[in-house]
Amino acid sequence: MNRSTDLSICLFFGLAILFAGVNCEFTGWFVKSSDNKICLMVEMDIKTNITYTTKDNKTVFGEYIIPNKNTRVNDESKCTDKEDKLSVSWLEGNFSMKFEQNNGTYDLTNFVININVTKVFNNSAANQTVLIKYVDDGMLFKTQGNFSYHCNREQMLNNTSDNNTITISGVQFEAFRNSNTMIFSLAKDCDSNIKPDIVPIAVGLSLIALIIIVLIAYIVGRRRQQARGYLNIM
Repeated sequence: MNRSTDLSICLFFGLAILFAGVNCEFTGWFVKSSDNKICLMVEMDIKTNITYTTKDNKTVFGEYIIPNKNTRVNDESKCTDKEDKLSVSWLEGNFSMKFEQNNGTYDLTNFVININVTKVFNNSAANQTVLIKYVDDGMLFKTQGNFSYHCNREQMLNNTSDNNTITISGVQFEAFRNSNTMIFSLAKDCDSNIKPDIVPIAVGLSLIALIIIVLIAYIVGRRRQQARGYLNIM
């Protein structure tokens, strides 16, 4: 195998690793504006802990995870200059999120979940539903405009009704967008000053630098080899 073949292999695997590290798949919910632009994207896992009454009239606690699949974005979902709304329904319930914009920042201000407990728990009393409502204080999810919010760890939303709670994880959302793409804008993580999007960029730049070094070494080696061949002829 000659040097040219070695260089081609290095370049191929370097670029393959670079692009393999970029994950652009979106698996959440989105809303389109009146001009068919994607104005709101939400991606998260949602778990609820709810209090309900059983068939024998006992009060118990139960955990219910909202499905990520087999859900539908409702017509109530919309985007305006000051407010973006996501409304999602599925067989056992529905939820809505409201985002509000003010002075260059936006926030998830309202999160309401309705669950048909009778369809979820076999021991539930008949015709029973539970409503969980979270109202943000304007601090937890406050995000700069043209940025997305990102948080992998679990966050319990305590400002809810009764003893019911909402726990979210694997969160990334972006409101007040005006884009045709399904790729989140640069995000600031909830636990760090380091933007998570910078990590794959840094890895990619490192790989590019490595490829450039290999290319320079190859060119220098070739020139030295040619120079030695020239001296041998002389």
